Amino acid sequence: MRQFVIASYPYVEGTREEDNPDHWYWGYCYEVLVEGKWIGQSLSVPKHKVSVVQKMIGDRLPVSAIKAFLSKEKSGKSHIKD
Repeated sequence: MRQFVIASYPYVEGTREEDNPDHWYWGYCYEVLVEGKWIGQSLSVPKHKVSVVQKMIGDRLPVSAIKAFLSKEKSGKSHIKD
């Protein structure tokens, strides 16, 4: 019988660095109002796009803009430059 281990984070030799995109899995979490209740949702953020999403959040762009950016990135249609 096989035994499996579920890892929460990518393997890192040495000390994990808080701001290093290679040391973590990244996601964008937000809430939507559904039938009067707030429901949490999340989207995966590829590590090469973490800095752009962080800037978008820092610039207080709406959730819809960040979701659109991440959706476009999945299909490879568009890039937003820093």
